[in-house]
Amino acid sequence: MNKNFELNMYDNDYKDLVDKMKAYLKALEKLSNDDPEKAREVAKESLIKTGVLDENGEEKEKIVTESHLVLRKK
Repeated sequence: MNKNFELNMYDNDYKDLVDKMKAYLKALEKLSNDDPEKAREVAKESLIKTGVLDENGEEKEKIVTESHLVLRKK
């Protein structure tokens, strides 16, 4: 199977993920303008959930994650 075809099978999944991330960032930017402290809390919580920060909100020395995104052919 052509590698380009394999990658292209998942384009819609990636585009959907990117679109959702753009929407999240746009909403976070608006919140930042309206309530900067709340925006900081939301961003910090997201970074903890995604494993960038530890449970105490501190930077991790090493960031090692496993993918939670399951790609499926549509």
